[in-house]
Amino acid sequence: DCGRWRRWWYKDRERILIKDLKLAADRVECSAPVCVIGAGTAGIFLSQRLQKQGIRVMLLEAGDTLARRPDELDQHCVQHGIRYRGADSGRSFGLGGTSVLWGGQMLPLTPFDMATRPAVDVDAWPLSYAELAPYIHAVKQALRLPMSDDSVEAALRTRHFPNLSRLDPDFQLRLSEWLPFKTRNFAKAFAKALRMDVDLEVWLNAAVVGFEWASGPVTRITAVEARSWNGKTLVVRPEVLVVCSGALESTRLMLAFDEAAQGLVSRSGAPLGRYFADHLSVT
Repeated sequence: DCGRWRRWWYKDRERILIKDLKLAADRVECSAPVCVIGAGTAGIFLSQRLQKQGIRVMLLEAGDTLARRPDELDQHCVQHGIRYRGADSGRSFGLGGTSVLWGGQMLPLTPFDMATRPAVDVDAWPLSYAELAPYIHAVKQALRLPMSDDSVEAALRTRHFPNLSRLDPDFQLRLSEWLPFKTRNFAKAFAKALRMDVDLEVWLNAAVVGFEWASGPVTRITAVEARSWNGKTLVVRPEVLVVCSGALESTRLMLAFDEAAQGLVSRSGAPLGRYFADHLSVT
């Protein structure tokens, strides 16, 4: 009947647009205008926004359809000294990334977050806050977050935290926002884009293992190599590459690239891997 046909049609589309590298040919080579590494909060959100603009995106994810812990994918974080529990318990590989674990707490960036930090010898971000600010409204709208009112937030801070509000000019008290329950898991919130949109191609079990690059006036990564646990290889040649695989994994990938490229990133003064700041957690 029509309902059964529709279900099979969706299933066939899913087979086309969400691909599993471990079931592919031994070596697959392709190109794309944009390749995004990591199908977590940042990767999924960016990919579906680009797709809406008619830009074809290839999204690579090291995990499977269902999110798994790092140790289930043989991902182990070697630590020395005080153990950082978030390296194991706070991470997830698979569609949705860590959004399958979190409570949906959001805190927008401020001009202070992006400014120069002389105390730790870190320059300002290449992007200014003024360039970023116009997109905050679009993000909130897409995630169904209420539009903030600075005057209301200031009144709430003064009312509920009067002592903290006057502690020190350098101490910034900020209020976070919480995503609606339906949009917290990004794999479910953007399921339609992931499974049905022809301009968004997702590869699962595709862990990035290496890069190729070309030198010139602007040095750029020209190819990304991903591999499945059973040895299948995917090579993507993108015009633009975006790394969205989380704080630890993105840094690990870029440090590996920097080492292979003989310090190409670190020579420019980028503080790659020099500092680590976790989310503030207070019980």
